[in-house]
Amino acid sequence: DGQEAALGQITRLSDEYFSVRNEEFSVGEAGLAEYRRASRAVNIARQEQNHFRGVKDETSLMNYAEDLHQIESAVEWFSSNGAGLGRADLVDLSKANLNYVQGKYYQSQNRETESQQFFNDSLQQAKSAWELRMDQYYPRGTANLHDLTTSWILWNASGSELSELKPSQSAAIRQALTAGLDRMVNTADQITDRRGRMAGDISLVHCLKNSEFLIELENSQNK
Repeated sequence: DGQEAALGQITRLSDEYFSVRNEEFSVGEAGLAEYRRASRAVNIARQEQNHFRGVKDETSLMNYAEDLHQIESAVEWFSSNGAGLGRADLVDLSKANLNYVQGKYYQSQNRETESQQFFNDSLQQAKSAWELRMDQYYPRGTANLHDLTTSWILWNASGSELSELKPSQSAAIRQALTAGLDRMVNTADQITDRRGRMAGDISLVHCLKNSEFLIELENSQNK
């Protein structure tokens, strides 16, 4: 029917999109974020197809992890050859994304020990990428507020998953994330030119801070 045809077209287009980005990335014409976005589009299309057909495909996350592993390998290659796409923060983020997805997979399999390790690795790598961007690349002008925010979001996602599995670490994880977010808010508030996309990037940082405040308020009321 029409829905199945539409899903088939989405799958085909996402595959084509990934193929183009894969070729561009291999020669340095597409950035890491674009490549990862294309991989995610393929994964979402797979999941939608399976959901429509009533197929429970537990390998979906691992297929996505395999795509992310290819990205990680490519970034490592760029790094070993001194290319910009192999910058240290991008290496950390490629590993963090892969470990996060692997953590989600093992979590879905109720394999708590493995998922904890992957989430912990992802947290450390995303935090390292954020620190590199905040302390080195942003002051030099080679990273922007959006770069800071995306790395913090992954750090936060990994931290949230790890906190659920290891409540004893929750307070320390949240304290570090809050300190990082506060630094981003201060950085955003110092930006004077807020035209175009910058206004949206600044708003996102403040939205994240407001969201954190609401979570803290809810937690305090539940105690």
